Amino acid sequence: MYDNIMNTKNFNNHSVHVRFSVSDGGDDNIIIHCHSNYEILYFIRGNVRYIIEGAEYSLTAGSLLLIPPNVVHGVKACGDGTYQRCVLDIYPGGFDLDGENLLRRVFNSKCYYENTDGRGIGNAFDDIFNAAILGDWALNISVQALLIKILLMQDTLEASEPKIAASGAVSQIITYINENFTEKITLDDISAKFFISKHHLNKLFRKATGITVGEYVIYKRIYYARGLIQRGVRASEAAESSGFSDYSAFYKAYIKRMGHNPQSDSPVAT
Repeated sequence: MYDNIMNTKNFNNHSVHVRFSVSDGGDDNIIIHCHSNYEILYFIRGNVRYIIEGAEYSLTAGSLLLIPPNVVHGVKACGDGTYQRCVLDIYPGGFDLDGENLLRRVFNSKCYYENTDGRGIGNAFDDIFNAAILGDWALNISVQALLIKILLMQDTLEASEPKIAASGAVSQIITYINENFTEKITLDDISAKFFISKHHLNKLFRKATGITVGEYVIYKRIYYARGLIQRGVRASEAAESSGFSDYSAFYKAYIKRMGHNPQSDSPVAT
């Protein structure tokens, strides 16, 4: 089933990017990141942990993971071997109305499903790689066929719970930040609201997510701002709307996390 996948490279157009990825294990570092697209990961081989906003999932062969836009997550390989996965990135606005509604329905459910063998997910990824050779039209159709398979699977297969759920306090803090990061919230504000010292708060938060509270807030703001910029909002306005009070700080944080300046993501960039 995976012969074509393992011999393929990357395919992408303006709406989707699909790739077969082989990553090395044995690294103790957890790579924390965030992105503005939908992400579907299908694991073929290996053993890896994903931390998604404080909840930890152990992924093995046949696992399917759905990560919505602007969700902070990290990955850590378990053991010394490599792990293999198919990754599908889907960018908002790339499909027609029916396709966009289908996408939202798929990602409106829980994010992790074990033991998807027999559900046709691996075959659907193989179809995507084959279709990509034919052109963008075939790639988009095959991606929507995968989304339909996942939607049907969600009706009959119960989602798997995380191996380690975020603690009650961390879960509440993440929810609070997600709902308020565009406001001028600080570590002092969060500490006072949840009656936790700043030191203990950061210790709890880092243990659950791999990053500090401040770093998490910055991630949420940067990717929210990026989405605005990609829709044509001026960088200075996007910075203010995402919670930054200082454009210079926003500019530096953007380059640090994106690897390029904010204007590069504008649809009118030259």
